Amino acid sequence: MQVSRAPRCFGTRVMLIASAAAAIMGWAYSVPVYSASGPLAGPPVAGHSAPPFSVPALSGEGQVTLAQFAGHPLVITFFSTDCEACWPDMSLLEKAYGRYRSRGLVIVGVGVQDTVSSLRRMVKSLNVTFPIGNDENGASAARYRLTSIPTTVFVGGDGVVRSVLEGNLDDRTLQKQLTPILPKSASAP
Repeated sequence: MQVSRAPRCFGTRVMLIASAAAAIMGWAYSVPVYSASGPLAGPPVAGHSAPPFSVPALSGEGQVTLAQFAGHPLVITFFSTDCEACWPDMSLLEKAYGRYRSRGLVIVGVGVQDTVSSLRRMVKSLNVTFPIGNDENGASAARYRLTSIPTTVFVGGDGVVRSVLEGNLDDRTLQKQLTPILPKSASAP
């Protein structure tokens, strides 16, 4: 007599594996990352100091670091040239940079796992003038524990993260996030 078995539910197996993976990832995300000299940067969290980073400058002149912009309101955008949604964000950020640079705003782009040539093409195509760093191997993105690209971090002049946005920006959202980090000015638009 042949015993027939109900087919295994592929969806259940996938869900169990996905649940286990999610649990492991959640655990891994909460475990501090250490080096020989102690804990490395963790994810940026509103109300806490911005984690340090250092990446080669696309200009070829040294590094782009958090420390070099101390005392300035700062927007850090992590992007990729392969991310179609990142291109409009870069244009929007360039406009904001032109508008608020005189008030001390600094915007820094960090290209994640990109080549120098693709970053240069993007910067030239969009006429980006703010500093760009190249996180070619993704080490800074990993240190910041990014979960999506683009991710934009808004930092006050005191070095404290005000907000972190994952995904695309629009003009209204950008203005809302810039207001708390920009110095007050009688001629503010």
